[in-house]
Amino acid sequence: TTRWLRFIDDVEFYFMESEALIHVRSASRLGHWDFGLNRKRVEEIRFRFEKLKKPS
Repeated sequence: TTRWLRFIDDVEFYFMESEALIHVRSASRLGHWDFGLNRKRVEEIRFRFEKLKKPS
């Protein structure tokens, strides 16, 4: 959801276990402009998955 306008966004995941790959898609249900929120969301998800892969 966008912080100011409260538009609902959808996030989709497609897991390709055979390739150890996850496709992520984030999109606004309404409107064409999201102030970069969907891109930031996908980057944050990617960052967290990368962090899980690295040994502590």
